[in-house]
Amino acid sequence: MLLAHLKNPTPALMLTALVSLYLLPASALGFGITPFTGYRFGGEFDDINGTTLKLSEEQTYGIIFDRQLASGDIMEFYYSRQPSSLLASGPVTPGALIDIDVEYFHLGGKYPIKSNAGAFYLGSVGLTRFGPGVDGLGAETNFSIGLGVGMETVADKRVGFRLEGRGFGTFIDSSGGIFCGGGGCIVVTESQMLWQFEVNAGITFRF
Repeated sequence: MLLAHLKNPTPALMLTALVSLYLLPASALGFGITPFTGYRFGGEFDDINGTTLKLSEEQTYGIIFDRQLASGDIMEFYYSRQPSSLLASGPVTPGALIDIDVEYFHLGGKYPIKSNAGAFYLGSVGLTRFGPGVDGLGAETNFSIGLGVGMETVADKRVGFRLEGRGFGTFIDSSGGIFCGGGGCIVVTESQMLWQFEVNAGITFRF
C-alpha cells in the first residue's frame, strides 16, 4: 500500500483535505473551526515473542475543520495528536521502550441525531501516523477508520461548545515489523487491528 510508505504525509494530507472542504457547496455559515483537547486510551500490539506492547494513556490535542453543506450535512477534517510511550509487559522486555507520537488525519461527516437536539453521530476514514522519538527508526502510516458520537451546545449562531467520544481502528500489517531501522524492528507484530478511544472537548467558531 503506497500510503503506508510515505515518510511525512502531514502537509499533503492537510492541504488536500482543506482544499476538498473548500470546494464543497456551503450554507450561509460555511466554515467551522474547533480547537480541542482530550484524553486517549487503548492501543495494543501483540508481539511474536509473547510480549504485549501498549501505548500509554495520554492527553490529546488537535483541531477540526468543517464545512456545512447546503443540504444541512457537515463534512469534517479531523486532526488529533497524542504524545505517548510504547510500554512492554511480558517475559522479555518489561517497561517503557520508546516515546511515540500517534496522529490521526481523518476526513468524514457529522450527522445530526434528529431525536436529540444538538447530538450527532460521527464517521470518518483516513490515516494513522506513528512517529517514534528515536533517531534511525522510521515512522509508520496506516489506513484507519473512525466512529463516534457527540453533543454541541450553541452559545450563539457563531460559537458553540463541543463534547465528543471517538473510537479508531487502525489496520496493521501482521506479517512484518513495526518501527524498523538499521538495527532491526522494535515490534514484530501478530496484530491486524489496533483500537484506540478518546474523549474530546472544544469550542467551535463558525464563519
